[in-house]
Amino acid sequence: MRDGFALFDGDSVMINGNNNDLAAARKLHERNPQMLWFRQGKQAYLIQDHATLERAKAIYQPVTELAQEQGKLAGKQGALAGRQAGMAARSAALAQQQAAIAEQQAELAAQRAGQNSKNSAQVEARQSALQAQQDSLQKRQDAMQVEADQKQREVDTQQAALEKQQAALEKRQQQISDQADSQMRKLLGEALAKGVATPASAG
Repeated sequence: MRDGFALFDGDSVMINGNNNDLAAARKLHERNPQMLWFRQGKQAYLIQDHATLERAKAIYQPVTELAQEQGKLAGKQGALAGRQAGMAARSAALAQQQAAIAEQQAELAAQRAGQNSKNSAQVEARQSALQAQQDSLQKRQDAMQVEADQKQREVDTQQAALEKQQAALEKRQQQISDQADSQMRKLLGEALAKGVATPASAG
């Protein structure tokens, strides 16, 4: 809608307009808990007729319900992103452990090069222990990689499904919004014709 409106029904608020519309409507709302404010061009109007307010609320109910659906979908997408982040964190932690062991192995190699035969057995023992840890970590990493690949495929499948739902919701949103705007224009025209819309300051 090129013109603005704001519906306050006591439980929720529906606003379609610019910042000036919002400011003007909120100012009037301070004295009118339930109202429908709208602007056509430079002239603003106020409606407090209960029947008209109920019709306006019903017109935008599908828009509200669709917004709730989109909120739930966004929550699912956020949870999926959280799973991906968790998988990446586990992989990074394992890589960090491997890097620490590799650093210790490098230090031992340097020590071995500078040690005499008396201490070489001790260095070799530590080297063997580190190698065992490295092998264990490698096995864990290999197992995690297999698991991560499987989970990633699952995530990709779920992500594709969510994106499909998102596209469908966006298409429905455009259709429902256009329909609601058309019905609202008709309602406001009727309100003006019946005299239930009284002139108000446009802010």
